[in-house]
Amino acid sequence: MRLKRLELIGFKSFAQKTVLDFSHGITAIVGPNGAGKSNIVNALSWLLGEREAYSLRGAKLQDLIFAGTPKRPALGLAQASILLDSSTPDNPASEPDAPNAFLAISERERIFEETEMSIQRKIFRDGTSSCFLNQNEVRLKNLIDFLARARLGIRGMAVVNQGESDIFLKSNPRERREMIEEILGLSEFQLKRAEAERKLTITNINVDKIRALINELAPHIRLLRRQTQRWNKRQDLENELKDLERIYFGNSFLVLNQGFQEINIKKVPFIQLSQKLEKELRGLEKQLNQFEQEDSKDFQGVFYSVKQKEEALNAKKSQLFTALGRIEAQLELAEKKDFISVSFSDKVIKSLIIEVEEFLNFVLNNSDLEEIRLKAQKLKETFQNLIPKVDDHQLKETLLKEKEKIETELSNFNNQLALLRKEEAALLAKKEESNKSLRTFLQLIEAKKNELREIKQKLDNFNLEEERFNFKLRDWEVKIQEAGWSKKDFEAATLTSIQNYSETEVLEKKIMRLRGLLAAIGEVDHHLLKEAQDTEEHYQFLNNQLADLEKSSRDLIALSRDLKTQIQERFTESLKLINTEFDRFFRIMFGGGRAGLILEKKELKNKNQEELENEGQEKIANDEEEKWEPGIEVEVNLPRKRIKSLEMLSGGERTLTSLAVLFSLISISPPPFLVLDEIDATLDEKNARRFAEILKGLKQTQFILITHNRATMEAADVLYGITMGEDGVSRILSLKLES
Repeated sequence: MRLKRLELIGFKSFAQKTVLDFSHGITAIVGPNGAGKSNIVNALSWLLGEREAYSLRGAKLQDLIFAGTPKRPALGLAQASILLDSSTPDNPASEPDAPNAFLAISERERIFEETEMSIQRKIFRDGTSSCFLNQNEVRLKNLIDFLARARLGIRGMAVVNQGESDIFLKSNPRERREMIEEILGLSEFQLKRAEAERKLTITNINVDKIRALINELAPHIRLLRRQTQRWNKRQDLENELKDLERIYFGNSFLVLNQGFQEINIKKVPFIQLSQKLEKELRGLEKQLNQFEQEDSKDFQGVFYSVKQKEEALNAKKSQLFTALGRIEAQLELAEKKDFISVSFSDKVIKSLIIEVEEFLNFVLNNSDLEEIRLKAQKLKETFQNLIPKVDDHQLKETLLKEKEKIETELSNFNNQLALLRKEEAALLAKKEESNKSLRTFLQLIEAKKNELREIKQKLDNFNLEEERFNFKLRDWEVKIQEAGWSKKDFEAATLTSIQNYSETEVLEKKIMRLRGLLAAIGEVDHHLLKEAQDTEEHYQFLNNQLADLEKSSRDLIALSRDLKTQIQERFTESLKLINTEFDRFFRIMFGGGRAGLILEKKELKNKNQEELENEGQEKIANDEEEKWEPGIEVEVNLPRKRIKSLEMLSGGERTLTSLAVLFSLISISPPPFLVLDEIDATLDEKNARRFAEILKGLKQTQFILITHNRATMEAADVLYGITMGEDGVSRILSLKLES
């Protein structure tokens, strides 16, 4: 894999779009100081994941944006991008064992299938920024992880900035180890280990939190469990109660139904007989009405006529008796007198007689008593007027004749009345015969009525019994409703084994006992039950989560230890090879001497040390020892010069030593490319040529060099010149050199 292209827009002094294409070998970038050469190195560092502004020679990241000049306005955006080519003739990506193939060292697999990878970063004036990997926006962390797998992390020596040629020597032992791990590709393992330890820390925190939650929840869950057990017992009691009630109520329902059926069966013949008798009675009563109507019609008409005649005769007879009594009274009075005071002519007497005869005829022919009374009153007044005028003798004779006539009339009336009474008696006798037949008919009807009453009485008894069953059924329905049942629950029931009252009584007692126990337990609090269920589920979830976290913790510990072991093994093996190459390149650079990289020594604390006051402190100490990894110390022996420490080395010696370390690392684990900013600035001509010759020999690594050294320029395959115009904008000139 190689760095194929760099593109800058608005980055520091590169206000306009600037593109640099890089060769497979050495690319040298030259130009006067202040032209913007180091800005290219800063851009590459930024694209390789650098996030600290001071490392990019700025106070803040917004300083990466072109700030403007008197002749060129400031920009609001800075962006940089590189194109990485993972498939080259010299280094095909299809070969998984290629030293600098775009592969993860630990996995030996492609990160992406594309042969070209693009990385782009942008930053705006407001401080917002974005990262892109193959035109897909990603987090900076993901970009750094990606670069670490490609052995291009900023913690290594992929980019050596100006003035940091001795960066390896200036770093502390721990930083030196990180640089070496970066170049060896072990940073991926370190990232995984750090991620594992980060996750382990979070996991342990979560374990503690969950344990605290479980401990806090335990008393409450025990209380809820006890309550749930009570409700479970209630459920068992309710089930037993339902079984008993099902038997009790079901049997009661069937007994009631059987009683209803028996009553209905017994009622049927009586209902039929009642209906028959009612029909017969209706027929007899109809006949009776017809007989009574016909008899009454015949008898009443004749009898009424006779009665009317009799009443008329009796009325006339009564009037005649009245008149007779008056005449007898007058006769009696006349007998007492001695003479007649007034004499009448025959004409007057005859006139009086005629008038009396007319009255009598009128009485016989007229039934109007009021008219008879008026006539009699008029006749009386006539006699009263005549009395003074006739003598007593004449009056007496006249009254006697009149009396005789009246008595004759009375005799005739009596005869007529006797005939009418005889006719009436005959009619009554006939009526009696008719009444006798009627009484017989009525007796038959009454007998039928009595029979019907007896039938209806029996039906009433059946109805009464049926009503008793209805009352029992209604009471049964009330009881089942109170017990939470419905009638349909028992409509398809079958008769149980309950055979007698004693069994029923025992069953009732059991039911009452169970209801008492349920009442003592109380009603189920469904909210509390739901809480118990939710709490139990949450408690189980926490326990499962705790088990998972504890397993994850164990797995992470094992992973961390395994990664540490792999890092240590690979680092130790690689360090031996690096030391060999370091000593070789050191001898080349210095013409002799000896150099080596050794692991830092640290005095391990004893567990039983008196300074450890308690087990907690002991655990902390052990954890620190577990996490501690030895750094790298540098030992050098210059030819003809005794060196006790690295601080005694001159600037050139420090640079040569750092270059020897860098070359040894490159030879053992060639990185995809290296960016070196004036790393050869302190070298004399002789050492500069040695430096250039060594670079030309390291063909597996692509070099981008910022240099002023002629020997380095002569070793370059491509030469870029950087200039800056009057507008303060950096511009680029390129030259491809023929070897």
